[in-house]
Amino acid sequence: MLLGVYALLFVLLIVYIANKVYLSPLSKIPASHWSARFSPIWSLWVRYRGTELSELVKAHRKHGPIVQVGPQDISISSYQDGIRKVYDAGFGKPSSFYSFFNYYGLV
Repeated sequence: MLLGVYALLFVLLIVYIANKVYLSPLSKIPASHWSARFSPIWSLWVRYRGTELSELVKAHRKHGPIVQVGPQDISISSYQDGIRKVYDAGFGKPSSFYSFFNYYGLV
């Protein structure tokens, strides 16, 4: 009986990992750390150490303008290659849609 419970837990773990690595819409985005797809532990650890900004800069230099930093979190470092790609979602938007980003001096 106990062996069956362990086997079930193992199968559920494999399904969870396969879902995060292969089936999730975020699986196409490179991860900043190998654990970023499964858990926010990496993000919380670098934030705790006070090195979050430098680690994100390294991740963006290595992987590009869009990087996954948690199971449901991404970091975007570029307006044209990042923000527009994410918010356009394949549909053209009027230029007024991006006026929000004027606040940050990005447009």
